[in-house]
Amino acid sequence: MNTLTKKIDEIIQETERIWERNPFAGTFREIPYDRELYGIASGVKCTPPITLSSVLDKLFLLAAEDHELEITLPNHFHFTFLALSFPQWEKLADLPVEHKELLFLSGKILHRVNWKLYHLRLVALNNTLLLVGTPDETSDLLRNAYAHSILVSGWRKHLVARYRGLSTPPLLWHSTLARALTEAKFNDC
Repeated sequence: MNTLTKKIDEIIQETERIWERNPFAGTFREIPYDRELYGIASGVKCTPPITLSSVLDKLFLLAAEDHELEITLPNHFHFTFLALSFPQWEKLADLPVEHKELLFLSGKILHRVNWKLYHLRLVALNNTLLLVGTPDETSDLLRNAYAHSILVSGWRKHLVARYRGLSTPPLLWHSTLARALTEAKFNDC
């Protein structure tokens, strides 16, 4: 079993422990960022495969009356290669001057890249449903090189702030399918 598969299994087991201790929806939490602001990410927007479309359709039906659950719209389905900042700018003209260096690095490293993910799995977190994939070796090396180039650039502060103490790049390659606006109260468990 590779390291990523083992980590995914550990995450699933931790989620199950959280849900066993607190099977209720939990308390409302604030949306983590302002949806009217712009942020920067690299990735690919694509049409979900038919099997995934049926999962999203079922989620929409289950969540029809639940206003505390957000489901990814099929026309918004994407996999993030690397999130580069939090949403923080009101208009694109507000981007800091370092974005030009970011564009240069992105063009240089990601030019005509076809990265690949295999072994897609649904992974439930406390309040989020992810579709997680395992990258091929070339894609993983490319992503690490891309992250490293940004960490030594003028864009570093934005990337570091985006992942706040997590590894950069993050371990999981994923697409968020659903997010609840509630979360378990861990102190009550």
